[in-house]
Amino acid sequence: MEEDVMGMGTAGGLAILIYMFIAGTVYGVQERVYVTVFTQNMVGHSTNMHLYIISTRTQPVTVQVFVPCLDTAVPFKNLTLDPGQRTKVTLPANAQMPTGTRTSNRIIRVVASNDITVLALNAAAWNLDMYQVKETSQLGKKYVVVAPESYSAQSAATVGVVSPFPNTEVKVTLPDMHPTISAEVNGLPQTLSREFSIILQENQAFQIQSANELSGTYIASNKPIAVLTGVNRTKTPEGLCAGGQITQLLSLDKMGTKYIAFGLPISGTKDYINIVSTQPDTDITFDGSTTMLSNARTIARLRIERNQFKLIEISKPAVVSMTTASGISKATQGAVSNYMLHSLPLRGLIYTITVPDVMSGAHKYLVILVENDGVNDVLLDDVAISGVAWVPVTGTNISGCFYPVTENTEAKVLRHRRGKPLAVYLQCFMYCNAYSITFEANERDKVQPGITQTQVCSRDLRANPGKRKTSQRMKLLTVSPLQVCFSFCLSYAECEGVNYLLNALPMTINCELLFTETDGQEDIADWTYYQFVPN
Repeated sequence: MEEDVMGMGTAGGLAILIYMFIAGTVYGVQERVYVTVFTQNMVGHSTNMHLYIISTRTQPVTVQVFVPCLDTAVPFKNLTLDPGQRTKVTLPANAQMPTGTRTSNRIIRVVASNDITVLALNAAAWNLDMYQVKETSQLGKKYVVVAPESYSAQSAATVGVVSPFPNTEVKVTLPDMHPTISAEVNGLPQTLSREFSIILQENQAFQIQSANELSGTYIASNKPIAVLTGVNRTKTPEGLCAGGQITQLLSLDKMGTKYIAFGLPISGTKDYINIVSTQPDTDITFDGSTTMLSNARTIARLRIERNQFKLIEISKPAVVSMTTASGISKATQGAVSNYMLHSLPLRGLIYTITVPDVMSGAHKYLVILVENDGVNDVLLDDVAISGVAWVPVTGTNISGCFYPVTENTEAKVLRHRRGKPLAVYLQCFMYCNAYSITFEANERDKVQPGITQTQVCSRDLRANPGKRKTSQRMKLLTVSPLQVCFSFCLSYAECEGVNYLLNALPMTINCELLFTETDGQEDIADWTYYQFVPN
């Protein structure tokens, strides 16, 4: 697969497409870091945790898997992935939460020399769910929890928080309905007040589990964090099997106002749509009806019929997930899984797809969304997909399909022949078992959002000639005009500034986006550090 060099736009609302490199703290180092935590599953279903690590890059990728609770310095696994290779890493049972202390180093850290896809499977072969682990450049500092419903006193809603960076202050604000809640924090029973804070060091995590509703919980931090949510075991009132649910949340800067929901192509129970407002007076229009959420951080749960794609329109940005209530038929019990929805517009250009070797004999579908005039040019390993019924989504220029896939599909590339953006999910279900995955494209394989003049005018620019700042998290870009460097930074709510190399040669790295508090300064001629400050 060739790397894409894409054209550049301006700050006037046009999308900016650019060839991106994601790097660590040292100039020229292009490592990618992925962090997650295996939240506590139900007793008796708490083993069999796996990572699926996939590469479709044209060159071999070196990968290190760290399990800090076993050893902070020595990797648990050293791997080299050839192009198109997938490997499965089985993790020790004691890598799972909790630990009996308020913070824990039972996180999983994956470091790679290039872009990879990392999937986490919690509690195979029963009570399982699955999600894609996000790279640290995709993490944010502000989250609102959207959790599944239908759990009982014998199970618990779960929120897990992971810090990739040192000295991370995390503030948690519970939903307004709870002045206090009874919960377990890393396995220790506690009564939590409506607001509390905790300091996490690098490679630390904490977990909250409670029989109370956690949807609407607000989590803010001074540095990027990963946040997971789910239920350790749940049973719906409609006869579905109990099952675990877990997914990784998207940060608030990635929320939108339009989403496309879908009901799987089987008969039986309707799927749930979970929507949490981020602002008061939020109107939700779906399937001919309007629901109003008067307060911020309150939840609405809607339903969608089977074998349908429908548009959700929301007056203000909201957090949206789905709970698949997967019954094979009306007479056969299914299970539940939880996953986030992509907001519109579609942005992912290239996806690395795999179907894990779990749940033999299950129904497995890729759910694909693309613009109407692009349905014949969706490629899976350069072969156009065919034999599916594309369903136009009313109110949009987008169609969706359910594409059956075989078991244990190795690493494949999903893209569009003419470069149109896509959204992709994997749905897998069988008797009393299910999982769902929202696939996420790597940041350099996305259409970047356009910049409005309001965003440009919202910050003051301070130039520091002859200076270059270092940061715990950067994106390194190959750009030419300085204005494009500025525009790219402004497209991210948490970009704090840029380093720009004036005399860079063509196709060299000459723009660095800084996403966390800067941690050093160098005197380097030809570089200028530009700081963006809210005015």
